[in-house]
Amino acid sequence: MSLYWEERRDMEQVLFRWQGLQTLEAYLKPIASHFYTRNNVLIYVTGGSADWTINEQVIRLEQGSLAGIAAGSQVEIIHAVGFGLKGWVIDFCQYEVLHTDPHGGELMRQKWSVPAEGPVVLAILAEDEVGEQLEQLAFPGKGRSGIEQELIRQQLLYLLLDTLYKAANSGEQTGNQAVKDKQIANKAADQAVLNSIDYVHQHYDKPLTREAMAKLADLSPWHYSRKFRAMTGKPPLEYLNQYRIFRAQERLLLAGALAQDVAKQVGFEDAYYFSRRFKQFTGVSPKSYVRSVASSRICVLSATYAESLLALGIVPHSVLVVPLLLPEHQRKAFERHGVKMIPVPQYMIDYQAVQAERTQFIVSPMISEETRRHLMTIAPMAIGFAADMMGAISQLAVLFRREREAERVYAAISAAAAEARNQLADVIRTRATVMVLRVEPFGYRYLGAHSFGVSRILYRELGLTIPSVLNEGQGWFNPLRLEQLPLANPRYIFVENRITEGEDNQQSLQALMSSKYWRQLDAVQNNRVFHVETGLWVNGCGPIGHAEILRQIIASITKQAAQ
Repeated sequence: MSLYWEERRDMEQVLFRWQGLQTLEAYLKPIASHFYTRNNVLIYVTGGSADWTINEQVIRLEQGSLAGIAAGSQVEIIHAVGFGLKGWVIDFCQYEVLHTDPHGGELMRQKWSVPAEGPVVLAILAEDEVGEQLEQLAFPGKGRSGIEQELIRQQLLYLLLDTLYKAANSGEQTGNQAVKDKQIANKAADQAVLNSIDYVHQHYDKPLTREAMAKLADLSPWHYSRKFRAMTGKPPLEYLNQYRIFRAQERLLLAGALAQDVAKQVGFEDAYYFSRRFKQFTGVSPKSYVRSVASSRICVLSATYAESLLALGIVPHSVLVVPLLLPEHQRKAFERHGVKMIPVPQYMIDYQAVQAERTQFIVSPMISEETRRHLMTIAPMAIGFAADMMGAISQLAVLFRREREAERVYAAISAAAAEARNQLADVIRTRATVMVLRVEPFGYRYLGAHSFGVSRILYRELGLTIPSVLNEGQGWFNPLRLEQLPLANPRYIFVENRITEGEDNQQSLQALMSSKYWRQLDAVQNNRVFHVETGLWVNGCGPIGHAEILRQIIASITKQAAQ
């Protein structure tokens, strides 16, 4: 196929060649927030907005933005606004014609230099039809030959490059005042559409039409639909109906409501139409949904909840895990059952990863209102389960109709605790005191006796005794000053060196070990100090982890008691 070319002022012939096309979403999906561009790329944004750093230069990408980035550039995605970026990525390369004759020329690939100061050239593209042309090139229909497709690709490539070079030569990469005005207008329109989406989330149960939604954004229905789809990937009414169905799924499952009642509660006046749309979205009828949800693609935002579901005989499709804190027993259980583990930073939720798994139901612990609103656009969800394993298992069992399985889990936990009490009978009878001391970057805490997790295991299931001066602590972990240690003087101490991403407890740990208050403790002098892992004792106290924690407690205390 022929290559298009242009001449520089020094008569050097330079050609650009279209290499590939993909959606911006597909381009970004397999990469992290930091990456290097392997090829020269043109990025054309059709929806959303985000801040990127390219070789330490911060730029804002938003609807209409056209960016040219050279191969080998370092990119960091700083912040995405609303629903993130939508658009297209074109890979291209540059060639130099070394010599020419009537029959052609010899080509040599060159490194493309951005025609501007800095690592990126940026412009605002006014041609609305460019996005449509790119979509047609990505999904070509019948009737066009390969040569015609090649001609269109090259013509479009040169149009986009011409726009960038003109923007660079003008001295202002954002172009003239008219283009700046359009950028401002686009930003205002984008925000208006986002505001209308928030309105939909709050009033989905009311009668809503595309025209009414467009009026809220002060846009024409056509313009509104175009922007709405660019932001969300769906037309307005399809998005509205899906959001309504999500909320209907929650009502059917959580409240046990009748389908005809749920239809009206979520904004469908016609129960028959609701049932038809429900089946289109979920694949099952409203009456069958409750029985089928346990086998759907469930994403669990807590590894301990996922462990509890496995104990109930429910295999979730995926689970968010913090690799640094994932206990070995959970990792093995997830691998054994084929549960996909989605690694996330501590205290973070990867919304895109949850959505990419085509999640059909979300199970989550308590989360912020902002996080809840975001997750509600991805799938129906159940949140707010008890922090304690026993309460959470009961709630999950009711939710998924697994009460009998829960009884078996409770029986196994009770039997294990009873056996542990037998092995620790002498320690329990003599009321030897036990405490759990947490070492943190900025101080120390102790595990209260009236909380959940390991607190319940130690002080209620096993009947061990907390030092009397610590018995008033009502929190899960309560503040502790080193000078309080001699007053507590526990016979057994379990030390948790708290693991937190990005923080180091070494200084606090050294200060503890070198403290006179620590050295004078009976447990320290008699080698009754045991180090435990945050992953298991704090994050892994599910049905499987429960047995592992019991084994550690028994092994530690009985070994020292025998000495």
